[in-house]
Amino acid sequence: MKVRFGIYIGTSSASIAKMEAGEVRIYRTDTQRDSIPLCVMVTKKGLIVGDKAHSQLPKDKKKAFIDQSFQTNVFIEFTRTLGTDIRFSSSNATRCFSSEELLAEIIKILISFVDDENVEAAIITVPASFEMNQINAVKKAG
Repeated sequence: MKVRFGIYIGTSSASIAKMEAGEVRIYRTDTQRDSIPLCVMVTKKGLIVGDKAHSQLPKDKKKAFIDQSFQTNVFIEFTRTLGTDIRFSSSNATRCFSSEELLAEIIKILISFVDDENVEAAIITVPASFEMNQINAVKKAG
């Protein structure tokens, strides 16, 4: 199996690309950008990922990180907790989500931007600062 796709997972954004005739082709998102923010929103109907979720962030984002009792249904920066047992609780869901589950949703949406062929395999890059438990969590999400 020939690996033709690369998925970039950063600390705040992600993208998907492939090589075509020696040139890199970055697949555009549903909002015509090169990357999507690592952001997942839980609604009563399901999950919203990327720009649409990011636009729903609370106006006072700092409060979400300072006040432990602050409740939100929009999750960002969950790559910081990859490889840990931290779970994200949502008032719109009957269960909690792990960082790996949230990242898997990001990877699914990235693959959906590839409309001209099936993505059977991809190389997933991670930040150099990731520890081994975070790298293993990215593998699990993939």
